Amino acid sequence: IDWRAKKTHTVRGTVVVLAAHAIESPKILLMSNLANGSGQVGRNLMDHVQFELIATFPEPLYPFRGTQSVTGIEDFRDGDFRKDRSGFRMTIGNDGWGRTGSPANVIDRLLKKDTFGSALPGEIENQITRMVRLSFSTEMLAEANNQIDPSPNKDALGVPRPRFKFDIGTYVEKALRRGMEVSTELFRIMGAQIPPPPLPKPLDNPTTGRMNWNTAAHIMGTCIMGDDPKDSVVNRWGRAHEVPNLWIVGSSVFPTSATSNPTVTLAALALRTAATIDREM
Repeated sequence: IDWRAKKTHTVRGTVVVLAAHAIESPKILLMSNLANGSGQVGRNLMDHVQFELIATFPEPLYPFRGTQSVTGIEDFRDGDFRKDRSGFRMTIGNDGWGRTGSPANVIDRLLKKDTFGSALPGEIENQITRMVRLSFSTEMLAEANNQIDPSPNKDALGVPRPRFKFDIGTYVEKALRRGMEVSTELFRIMGAQIPPPPLPKPLDNPTTGRMNWNTAAHIMGTCIMGDDPKDSVVNRWGRAHEVPNLWIVGSSVFPTSATSNPTVTLAALALRTAATIDREM
């Protein structure tokens, strides 16, 4: 589509690769009435559900030197507990309080407390250099009720917007609670001081009765791979079961989410699919 002129152009080929990520790929298939004999197109939407806890260390740690995250804790990714709740991995942040409180937020709070003049630089340094953050990302189950489909609402080009149904379920909620317990205990052992509300925000929101989780925007699922055409959209090579010359690449083909970031796996699958197409052409 030429969005400026609002004209469409058609290109024909013997092989079609759909690589519009895990939101637009299923939406395109549903709008085209393609590859959905299993009823799984747009379903099994997954993400990494996250929460974080912040604290102040007794002595300076000097964050913001180097990468945003310097290390992680992988001990909680797998175990017998996964029969009851999801696994999670933890990140030790090197970005102060991360999303919860940037250095600019610190300055704003100090100014609101009437900290001015010569006292301000010293207090800024005292607070920012001792910030530490622990965050944890949980795996999600592939649930058919978590889905994307075309919305009746359209964008400026007249194309339907995506519509979402998404709920994390008790399996993930239990993991978030365990992640909070572990983070709290680690800070206690370290001697770090957790600030009072509203920093950090509580895991449970008493107003809504729901959790204050967010997601990593690691969108996965919606065109999952599998050997059985009855319950999957593509085979293990990314080829659509019902449309032999249609291949799908990207995180939409993930049948599970695991706990690690999806980028490297996504790239590996895309390269494997490309090699398969090359062999068969």
